[in-house]
Amino acid sequence: MGRSIEVDGIWVHSDIIPCCNHCGYCQVGRKKIENVDFFRLAALVDRFYAWRQQQSLDDFKVGHWFGYTHNFDLPQMIAEKRLRALGGWNLDVILLGGLPDRSVGEMRAWLKERMDAGFASVISSFTGYGVLHDRWNGRKGDFERLMQIQRIAAELGMGLRQRIFLTKSTLPLLDELLKKLDDLPGNVVERCAYLWFYSGFSARLEKERISEETFNSLPEHIAKILRKDWKKWRSEAKWMEAVRQEETEVPQKVSLKLIVTESNIDRVESMSCEEILAALQRRTQEAYAAIPIRRELCERWGDSSNQSMYMFQEHAERKWLDAYLQSSPIQFERELTYLAVD
Repeated sequence: MGRSIEVDGIWVHSDIIPCCNHCGYCQVGRKKIENVDFFRLAALVDRFYAWRQQQSLDDFKVGHWFGYTHNFDLPQMIAEKRLRALGGWNLDVILLGGLPDRSVGEMRAWLKERMDAGFASVISSFTGYGVLHDRWNGRKGDFERLMQIQRIAAELGMGLRQRIFLTKSTLPLLDELLKKLDDLPGNVVERCAYLWFYSGFSARLEKERISEETFNSLPEHIAKILRKDWKKWRSEAKWMEAVRQEETEVPQKVSLKLIVTESNIDRVESMSCEEILAALQRRTQEAYAAIPIRRELCERWGDSSNQSMYMFQEHAERKWLDAYLQSSPIQFERELTYLAVD
């Protein structure tokens, strides 16, 4: 028995911005940079916002994703800020991961332009520090590069945001990492500790995932910087218990994923919003119909002995689906579902 869905939005997706890192834990996984103009994609997003307004569908979600780095030029970055505002989000932070190398002067000018355009802070992600961070991020000198950019941003008056990943290999380095971050100038407006997602390359790194026992034994100074939703994080065994307590599975609300490529953008642009939604909904329903319901995935392919921690239920579901597909290989458009891994 497959799954049924209820559509509550659409997400325009195209990976057009190259990332200069080669992270071993990248949640995107395999990347194929599409040769699609940013502003053609932005126009598609605008069309769906306009259509939503015309149809008085205030609860219909519209979103987009054009890449996992902010390696945009300034007009693109300003347009990205405008698009996010249409969805009710004030984008005022610059992602520093994956940016190309620049001299100190070039980076200062690059950040100052964006600060003047309304971007008030920068965000960096750390997987340990020094050599370990560089190895996980696939880029020699990346840790020092991020530290230098944060210093420049602080000197300009921008706020600093810091993400810290908790894994078996990074835990022994956390105290020294925090000391180095504390020594930076400026104002740290946010510092959050995360687990890796079960997505992209990190889905292959289960041996790095910390256990429930380790998680519950984190020192107080580490526990206090956990992301605000940390109380909802669970081991796979606990996620299985939660699924078993669910009532009968009902149609799941999902946003359609419109994957735009250089080979299909002309056709997509020629279609009306209604035509795009109808065609994509058929394909998405077929994809979900191929996936066993959550309870079945849990019971047949879950591992009740696994004490490793996962931030979201869907991450455990992805793991169960991977196990199912290993035993019963089938062809379907997994990339259209929330259980996509790459």
